Amino acid sequence: MAGCCSACGRSLGKQYIRAESGRFHPQCFCCARCGQRIQGEYRQQQNRLYHPRCKAPAAPTALNCAHCGQAISGSYTRCQEQAYHDACYAEIAPRCVLCEQALNGKYLIDPWGQCAHPTHAGHKTEQCHACGRFIGARTTNGGVRFGDGRTLCGLCQISEVSQPAEIEQLKAEVLAYLHGVGFDYIPRYIAVTLADQRRLNQRLGVSRHANSQGLTKTLEKLENSQLVYREHSIFVLHGLPRLLFCGVLAHELLHVWLNDRGLNQRSDVEVEGFCNLGSALIFQQDSTPLGAYLLQRLESDVSPVYGEGYRQMRTRLQRSGWAGVIAHMQQPPGLLERLGRALF
Repeated sequence: MAGCCSACGRSLGKQYIRAESGRFHPQCFCCARCGQRIQGEYRQQQNRLYHPRCKAPAAPTALNCAHCGQAISGSYTRCQEQAYHDACYAEIAPRCVLCEQALNGKYLIDPWGQCAHPTHAGHKTEQCHACGRFIGARTTNGGVRFGDGRTLCGLCQISEVSQPAEIEQLKAEVLAYLHGVGFDYIPRYIAVTLADQRRLNQRLGVSRHANSQGLTKTLEKLENSQLVYREHSIFVLHGLPRLLFCGVLAHELLHVWLNDRGLNQRSDVEVEGFCNLGSALIFQQDSTPLGAYLLQRLESDVSPVYGEGYRQMRTRLQRSGWAGVIAHMQQPPGLLERLGRALF
């Protein structure tokens, strides 16, 4: 007996083809690439037969373990585009800060360097809208979800500003810091109102000074084309931790300072960058990790208006101090600045 066909495994008859170390039914002697019968020349690669014209699939690239450097065969773990022996990965696997299970594949990293699965129990992993931390019992002692969809972690919730009664004291503290660096007069009577995200978003198209966490609105009363008075109002997102609330309030109070003097005709880059100096002033007074985080977030903002504007004004502040920055903003904008303002 000739044995069995190397391709189909069935018994061979009297007629068969011997090739390399195998034996084949004539109808089973086929190219592994195109499936057509081989008649005449052939070539072998990795124990498979091919027509000379048919290109064999590339041999799989050898994998080496990113931990021990040895070749990988059989099952393995892939994480963050690196391959590991299962046993090696078990030794060095990062753990989810929320569930403490090993992190396989892609995972999230928050601004504080903590790692977590993208989902837990079918729900997206929550991050604090104020500090960016993953929200969980182990990380932040839980948190709270607001009606407008934002989530606040338990750490930021400790100093959450959510009651109007808190605002006057905080406004006085922020004004004291601004007066201390040279802002001679900013009205104290300004109404500061807490608003949810939806209300702020509705107003974003009304005032060009709006941002996601605060908004300043200035109304002017005219009689016979003469200015009688200006009325300022500020809206700040509710539920911000105390430090972030004060930073947003400082930003908006500098909008008031500009508007009250009719100095808001510069480009948005200069105006928003200037007002962000007020936020930075508040964050710099705080020695907690949250203060450092908020300041870094301000400095790395990719916005061409708020981020780039802040970095430009910060350079001016470092060069000429607060007195120089204030004097600069009190000068009439040049032609290029007015043109940029008109085109923005």
